[in-house]
Amino acid sequence: MMLIKRILLLCLICVSFISNAQILESYPDGMEFYKGGRVEFYKQFHKILLEKNLKPCDDKNEFYHLEIVVYPDSTIKFVKQDSAKISNSKCTFDLTRIVLKYMKDWTPAEVDGKKEAALVKIQIFADDLFEKYVDSYLPEMYSKAPEFEGGIQEFRKKVANSIDTRRFSTKASVKFTVEATFAINSEGKIEDVKLSKETDSKDFNEMILASIKSIKKKWKPATYHDIPVKYHFRLPLTFNFD
Repeated sequence: MMLIKRILLLCLICVSFISNAQILESYPDGMEFYKGGRVEFYKQFHKILLEKNLKPCDDKNEFYHLEIVVYPDSTIKFVKQDSAKISNSKCTFDLTRIVLKYMKDWTPAEVDGKKEAALVKIQIFADDLFEKYVDSYLPEMYSKAPEFEGGIQEFRKKVANSIDTRRFSTKASVKFTVEATFAINSEGKIEDVKLSKETDSKDFNEMILASIKSIKKKWKPATYHDIPVKYHFRLPLTFNFD
């Protein structure tokens, strides 16, 4: 009985360790999630669509925001998404699930020489990857980034003006950078605000997040083939304390 209890305890510890394993919000700068980079990813995607004789979607404007985690052993796992979003792009979703079964050249992220699990977000516009496919294809060829009235510097200024650093003080001159990530949805609203690079101060981190969320002015959303789509941003913010 004691042996069984020990085994169960060990299993619980292992499960807890796995569930709490760190997953990077994105790949480190300069690293690719697929051997040969994004161009090769889409090239392989196109090739498999044709080799497996898969059929194009009836809705030529359908697209799917793929989110997967690439693990240190080069395996992948789909990130669970809202069922309503999937139903709006069911054909592309199904095609993607089939194609990815045959894609093997995933490259794990590395931090300080150690392989880490990392989140990958990829836009799949199925109609581009059948007969319309062109060499060196990337979605950016047909996309336009979101726009904030006055530009990104105006948005950065609004964020900075809503941050009150007087609540925080240091004993010495300090300069540091935090990095926020957020999305502009297809309606031009900010969502999914997080810090990919934060400080040791929970209160300071929460202040940064609250400042970004407080900007209610809508953006002009990103478009793909003139269709409004969700777009992910990174926003570095540098602070000086004298």
